[in-house]
Amino acid sequence: MLHPVLAQLQSRDATQRAAACRAAEQDPSAVLLVDALIQALNDSNTAVCRAAARSLSALQQSVPEVARHLRAALRSDATRLRVFAASALLEIEPPSPALLPALVAGLADGDGHVRWSAAHMLVEAGRLLPEVEPLLRGLAQSDTAPDTRGMACACLAELAPDSPRTAASVLHLLGEESARLRRAGLTAAARLHHPSAALRARLQELAENDQAAICRRLAAAILTALSEHPAGDASVPRIIHEAP
Repeated sequence: MLHPVLAQLQSRDATQRAAACRAAEQDPSAVLLVDALIQALNDSNTAVCRAAARSLSALQQSVPEVARHLRAALRSDATRLRVFAASALLEIEPPSPALLPALVAGLADGDGHVRWSAAHMLVEAGRLLPEVEPLLRGLAQSDTAPDTRGMACACLAELAPDSPRTAASVLHLLGEESARLRRAGLTAAARLHHPSAALRARLQELAENDQAAICRRLAAAILTALSEHPAGDASVPRIIHEAP
């Protein structure tokens, strides 16, 4: 007879699959469910992925081999599975460099929820791992996928909004031909505490001349916010928030 939790994990209803993940955490035979929960990290519904990650991190206390399974999952070919395995591991132990390849891959995922989950974890990891910030700067100015570059710049603006190097990465993105990349750069620029003179000048150029109307509007909004705060004031509001 199939275990009830395993049967529920096979439901076509994502709500039922997420409930199965939560139930696994309390199941007396949870050790038998670890493999299924690992596979649920790659569910097509991100709510199920998150529920599986939470259950796996909670099970670590009673099933010590969970962490080993999660570390193995970081090497999966499935980006979503890798990202949510990293999420579970971050609840179990301090961040390690071993998480970074999975999280970087997540920045280019086709699902916005996965991208922003990966970005959030990179920022949190970056507060403890000094190698994260230079990694993000390299990605922001590289020839990688546009989503990766834009998300890396957003992470930098969250992690190091006072850094001149972050401002330089944002300025680099604002000079791109792609309107999509310029918009990502503007999103990041809105989070900076001390925009440089060069960055302010570029914002003025975009507000006046950018071919994309949305970029003109965003640049103008940032300049307005900056004009309402004295130089050196780090309380410029985050007037732009992008989410999936």
